[in-house]
Amino acid sequence: MGLFKGLLAKRGLNGKSKSVPFHFEIHEDQYWLEIESLIDKSTMFDLFFKGVRKMRKKASVKEMDKLPSIFSANPQQLKALANLVINKRFLEDVSKQIRKDVPTFKIIDERLDSLTWEVQGIGQYKQKIRISGTCYYEE
Repeated sequence: MGLFKGLLAKRGLNGKSKSVPFHFEIHEDQYWLEIESLIDKSTMFDLFFKGVRKMRKKASVKEMDKLPSIFSANPQQLKALANLVINKRFLEDVSKQIRKDVPTFKIIDERLDSLTWEVQGIGQYKQKIRISGTCYYEE
C-alpha cells in the first residue's frame, strides 16, 4: 500500500446538515483524521460530565461556570469518551468522501487519539478531535 499524505487534506462533508471540515491522511494501512469545530458550552458540558464521571460531583447548572477553560483528555478519559465522541455516521460520511478519490477505501477500526476543548468566547469551546486506526485500500 502506498502513501497518500495530504491527498484528502481539509475536506468538508456536503449535505443537508452543516459541513464539518476535516484533515485526513493515509500511511500504508493506517489513517488519521483530525476535526476542529466550535461547540456550545452546554454541549461540551454534557460530553464532559457523561464521559468523565470521576471528575463529576453533583452536576447542576451553576457548575457550568466551573468547567475548565482548557481540557485535554488523558488516556483513561479518552477511553471513557470514545463512545460519545466517535460518531459512526460521521466516519461513514468521511469514507464516502474518500472513496471519490480512493474507490476501494474502507475503515477497519478506529480509536480516539486525542480530544481537547478550549474556551473561545462566552458560551463556546473549540473542540479538536484526532481519530486514527487501520484501513484497507488497493492502489
